[in-house]
Amino acid sequence: MWASEVAADLPASAGREEAALLIEEIDASLDNSVDAEDLRSQLRALRRDCALDEEPLDLIDDFESFQEALQSLAYRPMNAPQDHDQEQ
Repeated sequence: MWASEVAADLPASAGREEAALLIEEIDASLDNSVDAEDLRSQLRALRRDCALDEEPLDLIDDFESFQEALQSLAYRPMNAPQDHDQEQ
């Protein structure tokens, strides 16, 4: 029951401009480390892949993929050591 309530609270879509502003906020919060630069590169790719700079008033075409990409970036530092451990 709880999972369905949480899912109901999540947005089903978002405007490209709104998403672009979110990415800018994330970028602005990063430091100048190598990891932060890598994350910035991934944010630029996400911005490009979702066409966030085109028709800013339109909705993101594949919002679910956008959300998944953001979540993977959010957990990237936690995933990186696990991936490294699995390679050994």
